[in-house]
This record gives sequence, C-alpha cells and structure tokens, in this order.
Amino acid sequence: MWALDEYLPVRTHKAPHSTETEGPLLLSRTGRGLDHVTFTRLLREVAATHPDLEEIAPGLHPDVVAHSPSPFADESGPADGDGR
Repeated sequence: MWALDEYLPVRTHKAPHSTETEGPLLLSRTGRGLDHVTFTRLLREVAATHPDLEEIAPGLHPDVVAHSPSPFADESGPADGDGR
C-alpha cells in the first residue's frame, strides 16, 4: 500500500487521456493508460522476480490477480458482506 500512496501524488495526468485530477491508475509516459499487452508483460516481469511467483509468472494474467484474494484482507470474515 505504501508504494501506491507514494505513486498517486506524482502520477501525471495528461489530456486527452485524463483530466487534471482523474485518469488511469497506471500510465505510460504519454499519460495514456497501460494497454493489456504492456500491463501483462510488466506483471509477468515483476512476478518472475519473486520466488513464490517465479514458476507461475509466464502464464500470469491481470484477470487472475484481480480475482485473487487480497493479502491485506481480513481472512476471518467476508470482505464485502455478501458471504463471498
């Protein structure tokens, strides 16, 4: 979480991809949101550097990460209140 807290204030929003205060979370140097291919490549490169993820890194997709439980979530109860 600290990395995100440090990144958000320095993230540069650039027209026409965003307004002065709103835009994509992860940006290219032009201010455009990262496309699926680039994001997937970066995700795999970062995962390959972690010993617990190295084996699955070549097949990792952003959708898999998005549907994975958060390591920051309290595992003792449902996070969204609907039993999931």
